[in-house]
Amino acid sequence: MKLKKMKKNKNVKRKVMNEELLNFSCGKLAGLKKIGVSKVKIISNISLIFQFLKIKNSEFSLNICGDAYIKKLNSRYRKLDKPTDVLSFRMSEINEETGRNMLGDIVISVDTVMKQSKKYDEKPATEFYRMLIHGIQHLTGVTHETERKYKKMMNENEKILKILDYN
Repeated sequence: MKLKKMKKNKNVKRKVMNEELLNFSCGKLAGLKKIGVSKVKIISNISLIFQFLKIKNSEFSLNICGDAYIKKLNSRYRKLDKPTDVLSFRMSEINEETGRNMLGDIVISVDTVMKQSKKYDEKPATEFYRMLIHGIQHLTGVTHETERKYKKMMNENEKILKILDYN
């Protein structure tokens, strides 16, 4: 499915995902404000990401945190004792309450997003959505274990950012 780039126009309405499809946890609410994103905008953009990736009848959990928390997770699950930008934990189970496919959990460090946005001279919101898209791609089984797969994943990531108007 090819999505048209949405214009910043009050007459254009984005299809907004039902908030129930996203279990949202934010330990760094001030961090979201600092990077220029809101819960409402995230939910709206997830809907567009799902459309592009052809994800239907699915949900996932998103945890926005700082470097200290993601470092603990990275150490525990990847044996890397350092913070990272995004972690994805794929589940692919059916939520018995909703009947939807539970894709898994995504954890994003706002602290690392801020550092990387400065390093790569990007807007913090762009870097945040790059990490969110990357996490969702992993939840759907996309990997980057070869150079070819990595290039394909990053190309798709940039196409989605363009649709979201963050590129």
